[in-house]
Amino acid sequence: MAKIAVKLSGPGGDRAQRFNEQSLDRLFEGFSSRLSRSFKISGGREKVYVLTAAASPADSS
Repeated sequence: MAKIAVKLSGPGGDRAQRFNEQSLDRLFEGFSSRLSRSFKISGGREKVYVLTAAASPADSS
């Protein structure tokens, strides 16, 4: 019962399907041209990624 409770109570399901800091950083490497900055928020459990907006076609005319 304890194993089932642990599995069902974790946000996002199994840990194998969740990001850790390294895998999330690797994901955002694909957005490096738009990545303005990244930082951990107080407590160190969550990380914020700030991206610059893409120019829309209307912006270039």
